[in-house]
Amino acid sequence: MQKTLQNKGRAKVGPDGNIWTDGDTSKPWIGGLPFPDATDGFQTQANLTLNWGRHDYSQYAIPFYSLNPDGEVGYRHELVWCELNTTVRNDGTVFQGMSDKLRLQSVFFTAPNDTKGSSFLSVWYYDQRKFPDLYGYFPAFKRVRQFPTNQRFEPLVPGVTFFLSDAWAAGDPILTWGNYKIVKRGPMLGAISGYYNWPGGKHPTWDQTVHGGPKGKTFYDTWMELIPEAIVFSAKKKMIIRPATY
Repeated sequence: MQKTLQNKGRAKVGPDGNIWTDGDTSKPWIGGLPFPDATDGFQTQANLTLNWGRHDYSQYAIPFYSLNPDGEVGYRHELVWCELNTTVRNDGTVFQGMSDKLRLQSVFFTAPNDTKGSSFLSVWYYDQRKFPDLYGYFPAFKRVRQFPTNQRFEPLVPGVTFFLSDAWAAGDPILTWGNYKIVKRGPMLGAISGYYNWPGGKHPTWDQTVHGGPKGKTFYDTWMELIPEAIVFSAKKKMIIRPATY
């Protein structure tokens, strides 16, 4: 909040479509929401994408369940999700001089044994016209390899239906989408309560309680609160054409 208020009005869209501090294309955005009074869909998406979790570094331990059609758990994965912003940081610095990057995002699996040790690193460019570079490590092959861009639209490991493109509803660079439009503004119910929805201390493994479906395991127990104003917006995927190399 402090950075947002401190830097309000300084975010400018440059000729390349990216967001720069005071319009200077040598200065990435310096932190906080670039458009706290968003007036269009592009500004709304920029607020989401440039700093996902509003922290310079975040790390989350996540149990991940996939259900079979009969409602029984088919897969349970355990993973760690990490986000480190190199620019657009609350401390106003650039991490290790990486001014041409936006974030380093990694995910590594700790269970079950068939995926344990599988790891991925997504390197985001500050230039929002570019897709991130994606690297992966698989213990069975004992090597790191770079994946093609379209791998971000595929499951990371078997049994997972979450894609890198899904993250924070802002998993793709802003300028790989276009035709942003605000559809509606208004109140909305959201699962934003940290007290009620955080299972720490309420369950021995901190798992969220569930209900519903054939086996009573389909939906999480979730507490909703009223959000006075939410923005609904739409966008269309851009066709990215790259010259062939021989």
